[in-house]
Amino acid sequence: MRERPFLEFYEGQTLGELIRLEKKYRIDSLVLAIEQGLQSKHGVTEAEETVLAVEALEREVSNGGFHQFFFNAPEHAAYVVASLRRIGCPKTARLAEKAIETLRIDQRLTAARVKRAIERRNDLRDELLDKYDDVYYEGAEEPICDKVFAFVKAHEPSITLVGPSRRRR
Repeated sequence: MRERPFLEFYEGQTLGELIRLEKKYRIDSLVLAIEQGLQSKHGVTEAEETVLAVEALEREVSNGGFHQFFFNAPEHAAYVVASLRRIGCPKTARLAEKAIETLRIDQRLTAARVKRAIERRNDLRDELLDKYDDVYYEGAEEPICDKVFAFVKAHEPSITLVGPSRRRR
């Protein structure tokens, strides 16, 4: 059986149009397109933040570990654990929770606090994050991409994409 192709570009399709491409394109490419359709949106719903937080984790941890996630996407740190649980990934949620605990932030998680914490030198924290990265890379956790897509389908009314022509610049 031939593998489905990767959807190369998000071209402003509606969420329904992307969902209907499920049998034609790879799921990971459709999830990426959905994320692209949400990235410049202001005032996101809980369902939209769920997708954005989980996809930021996937993108950043896959490319450089939890350290990179906290550095490049600190705005999603406060939501990622609940978002992972919401899509049905409790093991990855616990792993993300452990990673967040290494930041030792005793107050409410905010992007600014996460950014300050990860910018401080801390060899022990970095060793722990490296271990959590290894667990994440082993793939012993859940099929996150498939879970995100199933979540999106189940919450379609709560998710609206912003097409390229309507994006705020």
